[in-house]
Amino acid sequence: MATGCQEAGEFEPKLVYHNETMVHHILVYACGNSSVLPTGISDCYGADPAFSLCSQVIVGWAVGSTSYQFPDDVGISIGTPLDPQWIRLEIHYSNFNNLPGVYDSSGIRVYYTAQLRKYDMGVLQLGFFTFPIHFIPPGAESFMSYGLCRTEKFEEMNGAPVPDIQVYGYLLHTHLAGRALQAVQYRNGTQLRTICKDDSYDFNLQETRDLPSRVEIKPKVLKLYQSLCVLLSAFMFHSEQGDELLVECHYQTLDRDAMTFGGPSTINEMCLIFLFYYPRNNISSCMGYPDIIYVAHELGEEASDSMEGIMAMNNVEWTPESIKKAEKACKEAQQTVIIKTIDEVVENTTGWIPDITPTPRGPCLESSGGKVEAQDKTPEGFRASPVALSSSSKATLRHLPLAAVLLVQSTLSGLLAMLQTRV
Repeated sequence: MATGCQEAGEFEPKLVYHNETMVHHILVYACGNSSVLPTGISDCYGADPAFSLCSQVIVGWAVGSTSYQFPDDVGISIGTPLDPQWIRLEIHYSNFNNLPGVYDSSGIRVYYTAQLRKYDMGVLQLGFFTFPIHFIPPGAESFMSYGLCRTEKFEEMNGAPVPDIQVYGYLLHTHLAGRALQAVQYRNGTQLRTICKDDSYDFNLQETRDLPSRVEIKPKVLKLYQSLCVLLSAFMFHSEQGDELLVECHYQTLDRDAMTFGGPSTINEMCLIFLFYYPRNNISSCMGYPDIIYVAHELGEEASDSMEGIMAMNNVEWTPESIKKAEKACKEAQQTVIIKTIDEVVENTTGWIPDITPTPRGPCLESSGGKVEAQDKTPEGFRASPVALSSSSKATLRHLPLAAVLLVQSTLSGLLAMLQTRV
């Protein structure tokens, strides 16, 4: 049950007109109880921890989107101790022509309703963890990337029981090389359904879309059944399992002659799906990445750590055969799954990419954007252009301290800059 004083029922972008597109996207993040109010100015992905403690997306705008209205029984709770203590507004700009003296006051307008809604909403970020281990070879007609999420640790990290997650909407995101995305749900090792899918992804149409019917994700499966059976048949179930969620991204790089690495810039790539759901819990993201050392070895390259594995990708002679070999190695490699909470608690687990059984055209392909009101229109100043959404930083240790997260993030940012220089 929602407990906030008021609830946000709709949001819309407020874009300032420029002679060329400057605003790539706008994100609003919730800041958890462990955060402190930042002062001054800092980079969005810099080393200042005060600017890094707000990572749970609440609402956002990207190219091709207008306003979005939540379902009538769902809203963002505001004003209680369990709600965000404050929020962070993040706007990404692109001044490709280096025009001087440009000022901007764009933002997002959030509407409140006096009618308390039944459910508090949350956003779960899925996909491939965004950093240079995510690589896409040049000259690829087709290249698939995978990011795994395992929900079995959600309850432990949430600090309280996690009710079944009811998904009602989603937002897909890659950069310019993306051609298709899908999120697939598994339970007890069996493919259950395709949650959402777009086989004709359009970078210039990144709208939040409603599902035609709500999808249930179970963080705990067989819990009651196991507790009843444990004395009679302890070997029946080895452990409690939650659902697995797999994001598959399809890329094409026929127009590129250099490697593309994961990163926040439009010249880098991402593989993300944001699920909008209720009732809210403390989990903000659940993303995976493959063992890059295994991938390097499968491609005949020497690597003893992740950094060497990433660098080794620049030594591969990319042909149709080696591209397919790399895709196969990435899928067969063990995945590290990074789970993060609103209070910046980070844990990891491991898993393997399951096969995807093709499904016929389903509800996601027939879904639409949020409820459209008569007054909704394309925001003033809107022009389609590249956009890059946010990501979190690498973590490889259980309950990784924030300082370590920031250190690794800074190191990987430097590595990415070096890789871009080399290619």
